Amino acid sequence: MKNKHLSISMTLIIIGSSLLGCQSLEIPQVAASQTGQIRAVGQLEIDSDGDGVIDELDLCPATPPRVMIDNNGCSPSLLPDDKFIMMEVRVFYQKDSSEISHQYLEDLDKAGNIMQSREDTVITIEGHISEDEDTAANQTLAQIRAEGAKNYLILKYGIGADRIKTFAYGAKRPLAPNDDIEGVKVNHRVYALVKNLEKD
Repeated sequence: MKNKHLSISMTLIIIGSSLLGCQSLEIPQVAASQTGQIRAVGQLEIDSDGDGVIDELDLCPATPPRVMIDNNGCSPSLLPDDKFIMMEVRVFYQKDSSEISHQYLEDLDKAGNIMQSREDTVITIEGHISEDEDTAANQTLAQIRAEGAKNYLILKYGIGADRIKTFAYGAKRPLAPNDDIEGVKVNHRVYALVKNLEKD
């Protein structure tokens, strides 16, 4: 009887081992984006700015780190609506300053050149400040930053004022937490989109 039980146990072990050998141990890999979309990693997908939206779908392909985005890879404060986005512009400032640093003039120049060559384009410019800039003395700083970018495009490239819209949001729309130095720096900003009047 003891040998009979041993034989049955050995048979079950052999059958179990055979079944395990037939199962695939490979686990399909997936990549989850920042926007909640999940895509298989089998295809080559490039996300140059690392915001979780691949370049093929990203309407704002140069998003800096720690910036909240929508499903198009852009700042949720400026939705693409019915206009085709041609480029985005970001300018970051020193605390309490509205002076545009030389490093950010390149993007404004690109925007100016596009708007010169295409009369069907407009630009929307947002001015923002951080919470630590939100003082009685800085109530107009967000507007001054937006107007500074606008005036640059008008004076250097002759862009009509009617093609430039500016908005000042103060500290109401932070893109990063205001509780650390890097987050505060990101919130000292102007953000703009160059768009055409109708879809191509």
